[in-house]
Amino acid sequence: MSWLRSHLEQARVIAVLRCDHVADAVGLAQTLVNAGVPTIELTFTIPDVLRSVEAAAGVPGAVVGVGSVATGDQVRAAQSAGARFVVTPARRPEVEAVCREIGMAYVPGAMTPSEIDDADRSGADCVKVFPIRPLGARYLADVLAPMPHLALVPSGGIGLDDAADYLIAGAVAVGVGAITPAQAVEQNDLATVARRAASIVGSIRERAPAGGARG
Repeated sequence: MSWLRSHLEQARVIAVLRCDHVADAVGLAQTLVNAGVPTIELTFTIPDVLRSVEAAAGVPGAVVGVGSVATGDQVRAAQSAGARFVVTPARRPEVEAVCREIGMAYVPGAMTPSEIDDADRSGADCVKVFPIRPLGARYLADVLAPMPHLALVPSGGIGLDDAADYLIAGAVAVGVGAITPAQAVEQNDLATVARRAASIVGSIRERAPAGGARG
């Protein structure tokens, strides 16, 4: 089992940031770690994202990755900035090749059962099921029924209230942007981030604790 899968089986949540800028990456990462959400994905759609990655990666306890990765050069740049994993919206052979070369954990996006199976066979640490919003938690359970070995991380439209549904259905972890709304991140409203992180952590601990049986 890869270190990332092992980590996510305990962490359960990835806070996904997609915004125009990060006002205070250190403060944001510290807030998330303190609230029990140490795994953070900053996307390449954020201008000057690597500066924020480097700052957040220096926070003790934070496990920082980069999303929306499109090229091998971005993988190398992400690693240099301190990222420990990369995420893509779909499979990208160049990204896969560089991740294997430099030992970077890799989470490719997929949607159909065939795409998910192909991504898993490519050597991915986990597979991002994206976008999950139109499919729902039942879809995840149906995919896992014949392929229970898969390490799936649904993302794209998951809220604070339904995140546990996907974990109950068998997800290793969930990618959730609702923890870190763009306005809160851009305006350094860390109280809102802390409140949202605590809400989702509490819901998951109550409804889908780590080590619980798949639904």
